[in-house]
Amino acid sequence: MKQDGTKRVRIGSRTVGRRPLIVGVVTSLEALSRVARRKSWPFDVVEVRLDLLKAGADDIRAGIRRIEDRGLPVLLTIRSAREKGGWRKAEAARARLYEELLPEVSAVDVEIRSPIFISLCRKAHEAWRTVVGSYHDFAGTPSLAVLKAMARRARAGGADIVKIATAVKGAGDAEVLLRLLKTRRGTLLCVIGMGTHAADLRVKLACEGACLTYGFVDRSAAPGQLACRELARRLRACGVRPA
Repeated sequence: MKQDGTKRVRIGSRTVGRRPLIVGVVTSLEALSRVARRKSWPFDVVEVRLDLLKAGADDIRAGIRRIEDRGLPVLLTIRSAREKGGWRKAEAARARLYEELLPEVSAVDVEIRSPIFISLCRKAHEAWRTVVGSYHDFAGTPSLAVLKAMARRARAGGADIVKIATAVKGAGDAEVLLRLLKTRRGTLLCVIGMGTHAADLRVKLACEGACLTYGFVDRSAAPGQLACRELARRLRACGVRPA
């Protein structure tokens, strides 16, 4: 975790928790190159989904360095196929890839239920990098008790930020996520509703206190994900993002 002499959690130069930060999701080498060339962006952090880029560390290292050098923090994600990601190789190889790129990025995202979660948290903190501990359920929204237990597990394992993303199939699921967000009590909690009709809920959760919200740069990486510019526009409309 990169530090600035305070106990606040940061992703690079961005302080987490003052307002919802927009994470721009990149899923292609072309989009990564485009972000690296730009001088301004409609998001605060860029998530590089290495599991979807079909590239290795050497293929993206220069682009990541250029982005970081321009002041835009990079969040590295190598999502396991277990949670609908593109990584289907051994966990040990995934851990090595994370560790190889740790010096280049500001933060990493790893699944709370992954066997490499605790060890990667330790290595990331030794390198002063921030960890997003994530949980995804694409089939539905578990009970509030289950989600609260997952958040506790993430914190106990070393996550700086807890990300919970579940499929929303009705008003009851949406209510569970809103109630979960209200239990954060100082925890940096990112709560996301996924689904074809969940875009409005994504915005509402960000406006209600979720510390991160995700939009796409090149193409949607999850059901109901908005383009970054549209997400920024909606957050400005609800008063949680500067005009």
